Amino acid sequence: MILFHTADLFSPKYLLLKHVHGEHWSFPKGTVEAGESDWETAIRELEEETGITAFEKIPDFSVEIHYQFERDGTVIDKSVIYFLGQVADTTTLLSEEHTAFEWLPYDEARIRLTHENARLLLDKVNAYLQHES
Repeated sequence: MILFHTADLFSPKYLLLKHVHGEHWSFPKGTVEAGESDWETAIRELEEETGITAFEKIPDFSVEIHYQFERDGTVIDKSVIYFLGQVADTTTLLSEEHTAFEWLPYDEARIRLTHENARLLLDKVNAYLQHES
């Protein structure tokens, strides 16, 4: 889930998490559990990773990304569907999976994100929000 907060419509701030493993910065995400929809997974993982339960879903936005990584000598293919949500309250309670969080404006968030696919995803979100405002 990509979350943003705006004090004004021209300057959204995006939530980024720093992961314990690999110490990379990205958006909240997780693995689908049996019987869950992608949306249900996004909601559960967001709450587990950040404590955030109150947000407004942006209904016309979702993006699926695909990537590979290596773990213990095995290449793993992964697909993640990201949804977009807006929060009024930025209170964030980290899980043990993360060591830090930040709410950053677009330019700073783009620099902080570790992986190029996350930066491209942020570009899409930012363009969408600019078009909608």
